[in-house]
Amino acid sequence: MTSSIASISLPARLDLITRLVSRDEVPLHLLEKLLDSVQHHFFYTVAAETRLGIPRDHSGNPGQDMREELEKQRTITLETLTSDLRIFNDYLRRHFAAAPSGGLFDGPEEAIKDPEAVADWAGAMLMAIYRDRKR
Repeated sequence: MTSSIASISLPARLDLITRLVSRDEVPLHLLEKLLDSVQHHFFYTVAAETRLGIPRDHSGNPGQDMREELEKQRTITLETLTSDLRIFNDYLRRHFAAAPSGGLFDGPEEAIKDPEAVADWAGAMLMAIYRDRKR
């Protein structure tokens, strides 16, 4: 992968990569799966952060079962997201020399091993997509 375009914005990075892989079903499928994982993780993160603050019983605490389930889902979706990101980037690196350094992940290469960095990247990716949406 080329490092000369490593610092491009997330929307531009996504657009460039989408155009690069647009004629190959394998990376298109991997990209769609990755973007689905980003959305799922974001959903469970928002659910955990908002629903756990809503009292569910007379003591004012959310139910322990709900807390455990939301945290479990958030962990699972982050692990899936990290795995899907690595798989997509590995495929991109092997088959598309013109892809930006780091693939879709725009952080330092070693940061892809840090779940918090991947979660932050996913949030930034969704915010960038939302900001650049067609209105």
